[in-house]
Amino acid sequence: MGIHWSTHIYGQSDATTDYFVNELVQMGIKWVKFLNDQVDGRAYDYLVQQLVRNDIMPVMRIYVSCNEPLDLGALGRMLDHYVPMGVYYYELYNEPNIPGRDGGWCKHEEPDAPYLESIWAPAAREIIAHGAYPSLPSFFPVGKGVPGWENSFFQQFLRTVKERGDTDILYRSWGAIHNYMINHPPDYPQDDVNLTGRPLTAEEVRRHRLTPGQVQAINTARARQYEPGGYFIGDDPTEDMTNFQQFIAYHDQFTELFGFEIPLISTEGGATVGSCEDPRYPCVDEQMQMEWTLWAYEYMLDRAPAYYFATCTWLLAQQALEYYGGTVWEGNAWYHDRSGNHLPIVEALKNHPRKGEPRHDLKSLNHWQPPGASDTRPAATAGLSGLAAFPRPPQDNGRGVHYAPTIVAQSRQTVDFFIRELLDMNMKWVKIMQADSPKVEHEYLIRQLVDHGIEPVLRVYKEYNEPYAHLGALVSAAVPMGVHYFETYNEPNIAGHPGGWRDGEPINVELIVDLWISAAEAIQAAGGYSGLPALATGGDYDDLRFLEAFLDTLAARQRIDLLHRSWVPLHNYFLNHPFDYPTDPVNLQSVPLRQSEIEARHLTPDQVQAINDARARSREPGGYYVGDTIHEDSNGFRKFDAYAAIFYRRVGFVIPIITTEGGAIAGDHQDPRYPPVTDADVTELTLAAYHAMLDDVPAYYFAFMPWLMANYAGEHWDGAWEQAAWYKVDGSTLPVVPALKTDARRLEVRSWQPARAVAQISSLADENSAHSDIESLSVKIIPVSGRSPGWDDAEAKWQAAAGP
Repeated sequence: MGIHWSTHIYGQSDATTDYFVNELVQMGIKWVKFLNDQVDGRAYDYLVQQLVRNDIMPVMRIYVSCNEPLDLGALGRMLDHYVPMGVYYYELYNEPNIPGRDGGWCKHEEPDAPYLESIWAPAAREIIAHGAYPSLPSFFPVGKGVPGWENSFFQQFLRTVKERGDTDILYRSWGAIHNYMINHPPDYPQDDVNLTGRPLTAEEVRRHRLTPGQVQAINTARARQYEPGGYFIGDDPTEDMTNFQQFIAYHDQFTELFGFEIPLISTEGGATVGSCEDPRYPCVDEQMQMEWTLWAYEYMLDRAPAYYFATCTWLLAQQALEYYGGTVWEGNAWYHDRSGNHLPIVEALKNHPRKGEPRHDLKSLNHWQPPGASDTRPAATAGLSGLAAFPRPPQDNGRGVHYAPTIVAQSRQTVDFFIRELLDMNMKWVKIMQADSPKVEHEYLIRQLVDHGIEPVLRVYKEYNEPYAHLGALVSAAVPMGVHYFETYNEPNIAGHPGGWRDGEPINVELIVDLWISAAEAIQAAGGYSGLPALATGGDYDDLRFLEAFLDTLAARQRIDLLHRSWVPLHNYFLNHPFDYPTDPVNLQSVPLRQSEIEARHLTPDQVQAINDARARSREPGGYYVGDTIHEDSNGFRKFDAYAAIFYRRVGFVIPIITTEGGAIAGDHQDPRYPPVTDADVTELTLAAYHAMLDDVPAYYFAFMPWLMANYAGEHWDGAWEQAAWYKVDGSTLPVVPALKTDARRLEVRSWQPARAVAQISSLADENSAHSDIESLSVKIIPVSGRSPGWDDAEAKWQAAAGP
């Protein structure tokens, strides 16, 4: 249930806003439509904050008096301002099917559907690029009972969208409808008056206090309704759409044209006091307005189709909301002041016995309903439906490993050996590498992984940061084999050859963005999921700053849309930090080594002194202390939290994050405050990471694939990586291997509980004052057998537009 706020475009005082938001909460209102002054207005910041804080979904109409192109740069800046605040739905161009200035036609009288499509499409694409959802113009479909309905403005506009190749915009759009009841009862046109033309009853005459003249006029109109000039149009909502159920006619005509449905939201409509348009029915009074609005409210609870998201009825207030213009609509307002002069519907909703009850299509879902007084935002769901669209392996546990770093195929004997080892450790994700070639190099390995329920992740190796030559062909060949995730451009935040840069070539974020856009387009066109460039921990160009610059440049290129089928490869190497870094006692309090630790690690007196000195001086100039939180010092396991926070700040949503390198490596000693990493540390830290995958990592963190399963033993002969390898060419292994094979938790499956996921992501959103896409859903996500997608939904219906 929703409502239209006001026709004022300049906002209200905080006190007035607080008063009405409190009233909305008491009435159980969950959606609010408001008007913004073109693309420059920022007058409704406080309203948006208060709506979101109270779990009410804001819908913004971008108000323009004339149908003219929007300034896309200014539109983008407005979206960057409001999307992170929690505004995801944007309504474009109001009632353009009406001739003249009332329909926005300032330069010529007649509506022009092809022209309107030409200015709507760029604005809609800009909104989508910023992670939000544009509406189609809020026009009226013409019922099929009206001659010539096929050539209505509605039909002309939608056919133009199709003819111009803009159908893809509709996949992330929604229909804004204005389903005014006028003076038709809620079940019109299937009510008995429209169906039979029966005369008024004596009870109706008394109830509506009709004069003899009014009775005669109404009965005459009913008696003549089937005659030429009569008011009968049809007996079905698809034939006569002048009613609450206009969304049925809209849905019917839209799906006939496109073959799919989009969400529909009433941004105006409902019952309004004083409506008298159809002479067969009495005018609407306050009692009728209350009864019909309650009918609509209960319809939304009990019968509304899944595609019909909300009904934002007209109109909350005008003068009571400090707007003294637009007096023509004051008579429609629910509130006339803030001292009790309001329509009966207000108290009826406040005291309705079903207030707070979810829709019928959510009742069976153990639906998560945030408490009204909480600070939990709608964005807390963080696009779970978008994450659910990404493939996962059956019986997923988030446990994986980086395979041997060879880019050429191995012998079948070697592959068969490591497949058995992977199964013994119950690995579900494996990162592999190959060159930029149209041929799938590791075909036998990939087929064995897929056949055994393991998700392969393929890095396409490129020595230098330059365009790929065969990416499209490679992905087209690999996807049918079961490869979904493709990684491109490795650690470009490192200078020189290790980062893909030629001698003397500077690190160039803009170049990487342009290269990645082409690569992502090729991967996605071939059916794959494109990984962003993987960044080195720290790096010559700090990885957190590089990611920020990458996303900012991508937004400037207007290609945020590519993120919706992309993922983030993460290199969260632990260095020689403990698992809980940077919130461990050493980093927070610089505690000295314990005697038990000195003895267990066999540290020499010189090592002890060096470590304790580094701890004591950690906060002095040149010390190794950076910060207390993962957002200040991300060099640990939970680097994914820092990356996710950047996504929230920059684009307003998060995409899957997958570790494709990382973990603990024996011998690492980058931070002098901590001892070097031992083989025992590798075992302990790796087990801790895999257990965290089962226990408390956020929903967007898909898998942990640490470096490195094998090197020489995996037929890769670069000795630089041999020390890190778990498996040695002589048949021995690091202690982590038997520990993983005997881990008591190795057969556990990752549990996806919506409430926990919501809490995790809500916390992240709160920290960053930015929010994800608009889904509000509850779903029990279970791993399923077979391949893509690796999640299915049990006992669930998605009740939002498709997310990222």
